Amino acid sequence: MIEKYQQIITMLLALTNEGKVEWEKTSSNEYKVGIGKNYISVLYHEANPHYFNMDEAPDVSFLKLSLWNEDGELLDDVKIENRRYGSTDYDKLMGLYTAARRAYGKVYDTLDSIISDLEKSVN
Repeated sequence: MIEKYQQIITMLLALTNEGKVEWEKTSSNEYKVGIGKNYISVLYHEANPHYFNMDEAPDVSFLKLSLWNEDGELLDDVKIENRRYGSTDYDKLMGLYTAARRAYGKVYDTLDSIISDLEKSVN
């Protein structure tokens, strides 16, 4: 993967974990964030375990990081497939996707609320 993309992923992951960027949901498995006048999106495609077609390549899980300009035009994207032999790039991008999904869904707020409700039930 291009070093600048790796740098963006690392920085976005840190900012997401600090709650300093706000992710939007664009589909059931894609999130985007505005950075200045541009956008970055991260998409996760999970392979269908029942996929079988002898005429086509097998369906594989992949992540895609896309770069969009202010006019909504796709400038570039990077697709990384999960081939089960381990990929640092795949793992880093999955970390960003997971952080974006959790931030968008306010997962940590929900967990705090559940813990608080459980603590009230115990006392």
